Amino acid sequence: MVHTRTAPVLALLFSIHPPHRLNTLDHRLRVLHRASHRHCTEPRPTSRPTPLRLASQRFPRSALLGTTALLLAGAYYHLSSSHFSQSANELLAPDRWTTCGIEAIERLNHDTSLFRLKMSPTQAPLPNHSVYIESVYIKHPALQIERPYTPLHDLPRISTTSPEDPQQTEFLIKRYEDGDMSTYLHHQKRVGSHLEIRGPSFTWIHPTGDIEEIIFIAGGTGITPAIQLLKRLYANPKTIGQRPKFKLVYLSRASDSVYLDENVLEIFKKHPKSMEILRVVDQVEAGASVSSANKVGKLEVDDLRRWIGDVSTSSSQRIILVCGPEGMIRAVSGPKAADLSSQGELGGMLKELGYTKDQVYKL
Repeated sequence: MVHTRTAPVLALLFSIHPPHRLNTLDHRLRVLHRASHRHCTEPRPTSRPTPLRLASQRFPRSALLGTTALLLAGAYYHLSSSHFSQSANELLAPDRWTTCGIEAIERLNHDTSLFRLKMSPTQAPLPNHSVYIESVYIKHPALQIERPYTPLHDLPRISTTSPEDPQQTEFLIKRYEDGDMSTYLHHQKRVGSHLEIRGPSFTWIHPTGDIEEIIFIAGGTGITPAIQLLKRLYANPKTIGQRPKFKLVYLSRASDSVYLDENVLEIFKKHPKSMEILRVVDQVEAGASVSSANKVGKLEVDDLRRWIGDVSTSSSQRIILVCGPEGMIRAVSGPKAADLSSQGELGGMLKELGYTKDQVYKL
């Protein structure tokens, strides 16, 4: 910093000696030296290193490079750990509502559509195995009611989803004439509109994941948890060592109500020794093919005895999951409890085959 008493020195220097007359460095220094003695009575301070020089003396170049590397590493970690632009309040969570946009709606038949949503990721922890089914709740804003819906595949998670992943989730939703929520979704929602969602919630989770065989009896859109489960078990290379056998008994009213896309069927084709699908169709429309159906008509107890066996032929590490319309669940395994969340007593065809309450779970 220039001392305040040296300001007249500089003014005198440039008034007596214009810049074009100061041709050499020595000449400029001599002029400055003489002028400073005329205007300064204080002794000239001893020359000291500049602050930058002092810093460089205290921190060698290697230390400066190391500090720079640490700063860059910290910046990279911050950017990579916050690659999702959502704040904490925008992440999908079980205890609050998050707004998610509808990106596509594909009508599959007269009463069922496939909804594709742009989903916010969640920080919810995962079980330590892959044998589980998760769902989310969708809210009806006018009636202030919520209903659970099962996505067709895993929800995006902060811990497992990269920024390049699409963060899309698909829901197979059927419209019921007396269903307030399904009517709201089908009649009032369009591409570009939004839904309020919270979750995830575990619909079912095996206590240990140590299981030899899963029998899944599904009806109509009750196929969605089966699709989610088999995709997690068989489409993910990380689950190779923990894949149980998977047998699907699928009931549908007609051939146009078979909600199995080519991706799902391809999974069955790739694992013929460990996976099997058995189809029951109530009726076949004129001109439709019946070659893919194992039975046309109603499911009967003898069909299940032939396809899955009774309790005497089953493994102790087998679980039977049942999901579908209430009438189908009642016929196969007995009704759920009156609150529709408890399991209720086991009944129907599975009880007739000797299965117990511990071997059957109604979704």
